[in-house]
Amino acid sequence: ESRGNLLARAAKPVERMSPSKLAGETEPRAAEPADTERERAMDFGVVVHEALEALDLKAPATQQRRQIEQFIAQTGLSDEEKRRATEMVSDALGSELLARARQAEQVYRELPFAHVVEKGLMEGKIDLLFCEKGRWVLVDYKTDARVVVEKYTEQLRAYEAALQHVAGITLAQKLLFFLASETVKQVT
Repeated sequence: ESRGNLLARAAKPVERMSPSKLAGETEPRAAEPADTERERAMDFGVVVHEALEALDLKAPATQQRRQIEQFIAQTGLSDEEKRRATEMVSDALGSELLARARQAEQVYRELPFAHVVEKGLMEGKIDLLFCEKGRWVLVDYKTDARVVVEKYTEQLRAYEAALQHVAGITLAQKLLFFLASETVKQVT
């Protein structure tokens, strides 16, 4: 009977989902008319995330600034967006939170994961995960201008469940880093 149930489950297509969908963020469909403002905001967020992943956290501040400017100059952002992205990434790198990450024993940026959940397969990337003094800290970057913690609570809980299941990691802190306002909020 259990074999039959397993085969029946295996025959169904696996629904793939992203933790960001738990925050109400949907992927645009090709058949939908383009929402230019939304697409620009998504492009901006992608550039900021990629810059935070690519940069050397331990480099001197002047070298980091040059790296940021070079990285962002190569993107398709407008001049104003490039300026905003450069400032946002520079401010983040100078933050107390990323200073903690620089001192951590282990640091992972844009860490990919896949986790089987009841509805299918959840896949995503964890923006920043670091271990300081044996305690794991999860950080999710947000480029939103508004600080709305509740919107992202389920998303961070999904990351937490995946880390626990896949790697046996128990988190000491789950943090949202709202880059536009340099605000860090803990999620419980």
